[in-house]
Amino acid sequence: MVKKFSVLAMAGMLAWPTFSMAADGTNVNELARKIDAMSKQLDEMRTALAAETEKNKALSKNVETLEENVGSLDERSESWDLASRFNLDGDFRTRFDFYNADTIFGRDVDNDTIWTNRFRLNMRVKATENVEFKGRLAMFKTWGNQSAFANEGNPMFPLFDGNVTRTPVGSSALYVDRAYVNWNNIGGLPMWFSIGRRPTTDGPPGQVRMGVDERLATPMAFMDWPFDGLSVGYSWNWGVEPMGDSRVRFCYGRGFEAGLQNDDVGALNDMDFAGFSWDIMKKGDRFAYIQSFMAFDL
Repeated sequence: MVKKFSVLAMAGMLAWPTFSMAADGTNVNELARKIDAMSKQLDEMRTALAAETEKNKALSKNVETLEENVGSLDERSESWDLASRFNLDGDFRTRFDFYNADTIFGRDVDNDTIWTNRFRLNMRVKATENVEFKGRLAMFKTWGNQSAFANEGNPMFPLFDGNVTRTPVGSSALYVDRAYVNWNNIGGLPMWFSIGRRPTTDGPPGQVRMGVDERLATPMAFMDWPFDGLSVGYSWNWGVEPMGDSRVRFCYGRGFEAGLQNDDVGALNDMDFAGFSWDIMKKGDRFAYIQSFMAFDL
């Protein structure tokens, strides 16, 4: 019995190193696989890092290009700021009419087809915070006509300085319909001074006829004629909600320049006019207005 046990013990001792060696071999293989996996991951990381480095180089080039562009923009910003102060808009209208009438002398006058084109180019320039320029060029022309036309009675249709942009004439020229400078908020007060070719056409209630909601010019109670002149105005709020705002203006202008004249009988004089324009109250659609003008040497 003792001998048999000794033999078994000896066999167990001989088998143990073999089992231990097998276990060690398994661990080594597992470790080798992990090392291979880590090596692959490291290679992938190196590849990704190389790609990222290339991206960073490209990004650096883009940043340099962007810096150059920003520098160029900074150099041009002053001129761009000036250009941004200019606002342009306009309108074009074409119209067809026909006329047929019997005169008191028994003659028939007619024009079976007459086409007209009207073009207006508006501009606005913000010179400074409180100084701005506004202007409008206009063309009003009959189709196929480059010379003024006359009726059969042979007075020429009168064309004056004040209606050259508002009468269809035989010319494709653009005329100055409006050109004036406003100086606003004088001394920090709600006061302004304006000089130039005045915006005195198509004012209330003229915009109703044209289907426009906003006010286009000084109200045309007695004045719907562009002229060269100036105005000084002051505005205020009544402090009562139903009354809204109010403003009053003094206006002066010249409608006709006689030029050099001999001191003879019948010599022409310059035609000037002056007056007051008062928006009594304006609140929403409610508007009350008074206008008073005097023309001299008409």
